[in-house]
Formats: sequence, structure tokens, C-alpha cells
Amino acid sequence: MNDALTFLKVVIVFIGVVWAIRRKAPIGLALASGGVVVAILMGKPAPWVGTELGGLDGLLFSQATIRFVGMMGMIVGITSILQASGEMTRLTSAFRSWLRRPRVVLAALPAIIGLLPMPGGALFSAPMVEASAGGTTLSGEDKALVNYWYRHVWECVCPIYASVIYCAKLVHREVSTLSLVLFPIAAAAIVAGLGFLGKSTLHPEGDDGSRHRAALHAVLGLLPLILLFVLLGTPLGMTGATALGLLFAAGWHLAARTLAPKTLLRTLFVNPAILDMMLMGYGAVIFGEMMKHSGAIDGISSLFVSLGLPLVLLAVVLPATVAFFSGMTIVYVSTTFPLLLAYPGVMENPLPVIALAFAAGFCGMLLSPLHSCLVVSTRYFRADLLGPIRRMIVPCGIILAAGVGLMLVLRQFRV
Repeated sequence: MNDALTFLKVVIVFIGVVWAIRRKAPIGLALASGGVVVAILMGKPAPWVGTELGGLDGLLFSQATIRFVGMMGMIVGITSILQASGEMTRLTSAFRSWLRRPRVVLAALPAIIGLLPMPGGALFSAPMVEASAGGTTLSGEDKALVNYWYRHVWECVCPIYASVIYCAKLVHREVSTLSLVLFPIAAAAIVAGLGFLGKSTLHPEGDDGSRHRAALHAVLGLLPLILLFVLLGTPLGMTGATALGLLFAAGWHLAARTLAPKTLLRTLFVNPAILDMMLMGYGAVIFGEMMKHSGAIDGISSLFVSLGLPLVLLAVVLPATVAFFSGMTIVYVSTTFPLLLAYPGVMENPLPVIALAFAAGFCGMLLSPLHSCLVVSTRYFRADLLGPIRRMIVPCGIILAAGVGLMLVLRQFRV
């Protein structure tokens, strides 16, 4: 009975968090508040909550939390520099000249933008998709699907996404290791979306020399991101790699005079997007840790065990449901993964469950009518909201099947 009551309390808090997010409350604030409310509903007194948050070893000031939140801020800083310097526009032109084939460019441009955790990224890549769609038979709905789908193919694997970093923290693995293990999910998403690209009526143009120059320009534009990914496997770790990537991006564009010093300072230190991302990082940590330390996770885990619900079913239903109602990866990762990992024996080999849960949550997020990127894409291309959702059901089934297959493979190994 107590476990059922614990579950009811968490459900009520979750509904409140989703409601707040839908009402445009800051995501980090909604998550942090939800974590505090969970602790209070679980009978923890206010002094205990205050000590957990702000004590000498509290969540707000622990080294692990500060590193995690700092990485989130620096990653958005890199993205902001690329935007402010005009590098994103130059990248679009370079990729069109390099790849030439409209169908390839259509998928590549939103996918490249999708490597960066950019707030409003779907709106940023939509004009690129529109410009690259000439010579194809795509309708407005098709272009909305392409922009939305390929913008998110890296959602489960990109090592600079908050959800991936936080998941790696939960399972005590390196971010690079987790990204490599989950890569088949991204590959399945890329293949599953090919039907959205239509047919091209244009033939490739341009000589090899112009293509080589365009390829060089594309690589140069992505150097900060390339450097960050390369350094992930070094002793610098995620924090050091991100810091060097940010310094390189700033220095590169200052030296090339594509970014004025005053603009750089405003971009890094007077930027609401950076503060929002750091707050979201804090919120994710507070919610997850409060769920664990208050006893809520243990109570829900006990309830699931007593009901005899199979872990595989939970790993599909829980993340998919939360993702569908929230439309956000960080929400389903921070709220459901701690529950799944608390299931008896899971932490002995957590990656099979995480693979299935990520795939299921990914599908729920893609199909969510609350996802801001889907709303933005359909509005930009003047498409109906429900049309793309219906057309994504089968491709999402392919992603989920890939998650099941990956889970079965990972059960045979300990990574």
C-alpha cells in the first residue's frame, strides 16, 4: 500500500512538471521544483531538503554537478559562437556545393545542425531544408518531416547532449562509450527516415575542384565540433574537451575576424540560452537525486517487483509514455531512467535496459505533439500537425526494433 502511494505521489508530481513545461515554465526550474516536492511528499523535512541541496556536500555545489552544468553552458556557448559568427550560413552553402545531390543535402543539413544542442534548432535548419528542396518532389509535409526527423537522429548518441551526458553519469560509463554502444539506434533512425526524402529531379553539378573546396570549407567550419569529439577519448575528459572546443571556436573566429570581441563577450556572457541550459542541467540533477535520496525510487521499484511487471515492458512503456507527454529527451531520461536502474540486478549490466529505454523514449518523443520542434517545423512549412505524426509511426517501429535487437546483443556482453 505504501509503495502504491509512493507511485501515486510521483505520478502527481510528474503531471505537475509536464503541466509547468507545457505552460512554458523554464525546464530546469520545473524539474528542480518537482524534485523538491517529491522529497516533501515522501516525508522529508525542509531542513533535510536544504542540506541535500545547499550543504557542504549538497547537490548544488558538488564537483560532479558543477562539472555537468558547466559542460552544458560551454556546449551552448560553442553553438552560439557558430551562429553569431555566421558560420552556420557558410556551412549550409558549403554542404550544398560539396554534396550536390538534393536528397543527401536535405538529410545532411538538419543532421549536422542536430549535432549541436541548439535551442530552436528545428527553426534554424528549416530555411536550409527549404533552400535545398529545389529540384525535389517534396510537399510541405515532406519537408517538415525531413527537417524534424533528421534534426533528431543523434538524440540518443550525441556525446554533447545533456541527456546522453546525464545517462552516462547514471550508469557510471564514459560518455564516449555510451555513445558508441547506442549508435545502432541512430543508424536505424537514419535509415528509417529515407522514405521522407522523396525523389530528386536534378543531376549533380560542379567540377571536382569546386567540390573539394566546398568540402574543405565544411570541415573548417566544423573544426570546433570535430576537435571536441576527438578530445573526448583523451585524459582531458568531457569537461576539458568542451572547454578547449569553446576556446578554439572563440579564438578561431576572432582571428578570422568573423566575430568582433564585443559580440563574442555578449554571446558568451549575456546569453539567455546558456543560462537556460545550465538551469536545465541543475534541474535534471536535482530531480534525479531527490527521487533517489528521498526513497521514491526504492518505493516504486518495490511496487513494480510486487506486481510482477517484466522489466522489458517497463523499459518500453515508462520512457515512451513520459516522452510522449513531455516531448523532451532530458525529461524522460531524468525521470524514468533512475527508476529502471533501481530495478533489482539492473546495475550489474545496465546498458541492455538503457538501450531499449532510450529507443522507446526516443520514439515517444518523436511522436509527441508537444515537441516544440515538430510544432515549429509544421508551422514553417504550412503542414498539418497530425500528418507527420501518422507517417512517423512505422519508422519509429523500426527504431524500437533496433532497440530490442541492441538489448539482446548487449545482454551477451558487459561493456
